[in-house]
Amino acid sequence: RSTTATGAMCEKLPAPINLRAQCEDGGVVVRWDHGTGGSRFSLSFRLGYRKQGDARFEPVAEGKELLEYTFTSLEPGQAYEFRVCSYGLQGDGEDAVLIYSTGAGPPTKAPFNLEATNVKYNELSFTWELPDQPITGLSMYSDIEGEEEFTESKLPSTQTSFSKDFLQKDTVYRFQLGCLNDAGEGPLSPILRIRTPLDPKSMLMGTKPRADREVAPDRRKHIRGRPPTPEPVPEQPVKPKRTVAKYKKPKPEILDADFVFDDTPKFVPVKDDPRQRAARINTMRAFFRSAVEHSEELGEDRRTSVTNKDKVSSTVVSKGVVPEEPLSHALARNRRRASKTHVEAQINTEVRSSLEQAFGENALMFDGSATESEVKSLAGTVRGKKNAVRAALGVFSQPEEQRTEFEERLWKEEKDHKVVLYVTSVRAIRPTFSACLRVLKLLEILKVKVRIKDVAMDPRFVAEFDQRCPGLGVPQLFISCQHIGDADTVVELNEQGQLRRLLSQCELRTTDQCETCGSVGYINCRWCSGSKKTLVNSFEPDPTRNTLKCTVCLENGLERCPTCT
Repeated sequence: RSTTATGAMCEKLPAPINLRAQCEDGGVVVRWDHGTGGSRFSLSFRLGYRKQGDARFEPVAEGKELLEYTFTSLEPGQAYEFRVCSYGLQGDGEDAVLIYSTGAGPPTKAPFNLEATNVKYNELSFTWELPDQPITGLSMYSDIEGEEEFTESKLPSTQTSFSKDFLQKDTVYRFQLGCLNDAGEGPLSPILRIRTPLDPKSMLMGTKPRADREVAPDRRKHIRGRPPTPEPVPEQPVKPKRTVAKYKKPKPEILDADFVFDDTPKFVPVKDDPRQRAARINTMRAFFRSAVEHSEELGEDRRTSVTNKDKVSSTVVSKGVVPEEPLSHALARNRRRASKTHVEAQINTEVRSSLEQAFGENALMFDGSATESEVKSLAGTVRGKKNAVRAALGVFSQPEEQRTEFEERLWKEEKDHKVVLYVTSVRAIRPTFSACLRVLKLLEILKVKVRIKDVAMDPRFVAEFDQRCPGLGVPQLFISCQHIGDADTVVELNEQGQLRRLLSQCELRTTDQCETCGSVGYINCRWCSGSKKTLVNSFEPDPTRNTLKCTVCLENGLERCPTCT
């Protein structure tokens, strides 16, 4: 038996088998399996690596459950040797070696010499130079300085210029370029800042340029908020963890559950001795009596509870355990109660008079009818009055603001992100008509469905507009029953990019033109054909001489289109 054990101890441990390496998203993963000989549960493994041609292997990990390891900092385009050695109680066993070559990495250089060539208030262009290395394409990131959104674009590998139009005036645009190949994206170029100038009209009016907007700290070097590739982390050797038993403090032993550390006198069920029970009752009575004597601010409820406890103690004492209370003590206690009751009655009278003076103007007078609603204690003192606080607060609180019938009708018509625009079709006042056309053209470009209310075509819209916007002129824009503003406000919101966000949930308009009215919104009255006179229920023999006014159409003989409105 000893010979067999000695042979097992001297047997050399087998090398791991199926040593393999594979490139994955996190890096190069090296895996292996247990050898065929020896005991599987007595084997541990040690992993090392080196560049092909170096003298020694660098250890990176070891352990019993180690069957794979991920390398994240290997250089691209290099050949590496991985060695896995088994070891155990018998010592070091055989090892397995694998040679693996990493592929080409991402580009190491970025485009350079970014320079703006043509900058106008609504368009710009810039150029750059390409690095001297093979690439398959370019990635461009652009944004508006100070905003969170950015745009990512892919460009051909030979492109060296870029142009962009339909821009906002007096706005800072930022651009950043990077090279691409099959392995990924390389480093990014420095950020190119280009500010578009003011348009000639704004310069003629003396408009001052805007101040530079603040950029988030994580987007000052990279427009998309992070570098293209994470910085490599050097491999650190993994040391086996040592488990140390923690010291646990022993719990204190409870000797007696009835033993209580408390200085206050209380009944402790230790022994049923009549003398000790009488002494405890006398101590408790003295404690409650001293509390009543030295506390002048105790209320009647508190004194009633103390008196009840005193009665309980007297009942216990009356059974022969302790002698009864002397008569002098009872007389003194009655005198104290009478004096305190007199003081409380005087205080309640003063409080009652102050309440009459304070709430006399608010219909809260203490008349004869209010005595039934007073809240009294067991001793007969007035503790309060029902609903007095609620009635006083009701005088000073404002009633809840409610919507009028006009506001409720508008809310039902314009809720759910409806867009309403008040305009005029009268061309006599040229600036007003031009402002209306400008807002209409802007909303048409944004492809939003708009309900147009022409105050020159319908007198009902005139009264509605005067009530919603007193003292203002057309055009005025409303979104979801909320007032946005006039033409200047709408144009400014569009230049800042906020108008598109306000209209993001609104319904889009259809591109087809209305076949009934030609997208005008009005047609001739189908009842009177635009004559504004009705030919039904004539009061004269000759229907052509009828002067009854048509109740269907407007004052101009038109009515709203039933198809598109």
